[in-house]
Amino acid sequence: MIYIMITNWENHWDNLRDDSTYYTTRMFKRGMNESKLIEDTKTVFIKRNKETKELEKAWRGEVFGFRKSTQGGKDRISFKVMIQDEIPGPPEYSDYSEGWYVDEKEELPEESLFDPGFFSDLRSTNEWLKFEKYTYYLIRCLGIHTSFRFAPKKQRGKADGFFKFRNFAVLYDCTLERNFEKSKETQIENFCDQMKKEIIEYNRKRIDIRNCNKSVWIITKDGNQRLIKQIDEIHIKEVPVEKIITLYRKRINEDIDETIFEKDLRSL
Repeated sequence: MIYIMITNWENHWDNLRDDSTYYTTRMFKRGMNESKLIEDTKTVFIKRNKETKELEKAWRGEVFGFRKSTQGGKDRISFKVMIQDEIPGPPEYSDYSEGWYVDEKEELPEESLFDPGFFSDLRSTNEWLKFEKYTYYLIRCLGIHTSFRFAPKKQRGKADGFFKFRNFAVLYDCTLERNFEKSKETQIENFCDQMKKEIIEYNRKRIDIRNCNKSVWIITKDGNQRLIKQIDEIHIKEVPVEKIITLYRKRINEDIDETIFEKDLRSL
């Protein structure tokens, strides 16, 4: 048995005061009840964005030290939280709303068997150069062969990389900034100007993009998947790296052809 605990509260789950929090019994869902309060139960902790409802982060760990109390006419279950590590958002819980759930399976979700070793560093690094490099590796892992990374020393004001898959072309930039829209406003306009041209040049290569659907991606570590704006026919999007990892796993584990994969890329 494991618990799934989902909230949109601030400072949950990895920044709790005294590692303590609570749920009211009204938050019990899908079979969870007081008879299933068992010390040291393995738990998946999920934080959703309060406004967008998007999954922001997920962790695995345990809960213990249950105490029942009543406040304002509501029964509370207080408990302690022990985080083990951060994990990708488990897809089997993607449609779960805020609440305390129970799952009768015995093991926490593990990372994909086929995840390359650099994925954990990609999620945790605070070094911009490493984040940029590992993001490029991730894009290559998707099986996109027409992809390249601009040399870091020559990229001032330019994008970090480019890729094309069938009729979809993306100029992308990586950032560890949370509030990047103002600082990257001019860059984004420059990226769009580049994409309006018929050719993307890299070293001696000339990539024809005249008939492509075009997008500019700002790839973030901890952000939210969203459309920032549209300039002419070009969509400017924030794409969290976790969403790209999820697509990588889908391509590994499911039988999807190139047409579906292109559609999945465009939906990011």
